[in-house]
Amino acid sequence: MSTRPLRLPQLLLILLPVATIVGACQLFGEGDHYPRTLPAASDYPLKSIVEVYGLPVGATTVNVNGYVSSVTVCPDYADCVAPNSISVVESLVNDLPQHGILLELDEPRQFKLHRRYLFSLEAHVDSLNDDVVRSFTLLGYDRL
Repeated sequence: MSTRPLRLPQLLLILLPVATIVGACQLFGEGDHYPRTLPAASDYPLKSIVEVYGLPVGATTVNVNGYVSSVTVCPDYADCVAPNSISVVESLVNDLPQHGILLELDEPRQFKLHRRYLFSLEAHVDSLNDDVVRSFTLLGYDRL
């Protein structure tokens, strides 16, 4: 039995499906194949996370630049203590002291870990018995 080299049409029939599959796997990485559940970021004043922690009592809408430092997902079959959420920090350098923001979400997997985003937030600041309580609602985002 003699062996002949593959001709170009035969080679394309083999390589084209393989290249398509490999390209699709690289294209749809973590965070890309989960549906976006929120609109784009709005045109609110840009604040640092430290500035957000200094906001007065009441509700304020702001934009914050930050990195997703953690993604928490509770499986559908489990009762979890921690909610579906992401944590946002201003820097990924671990040796810097910094504030973070916890954002509860229906689908946190739409965010990529360690990726930078512009977040539009509603910041709620309440005063209860001389304690300040802060909570944040994510209104929209853009990937930076």
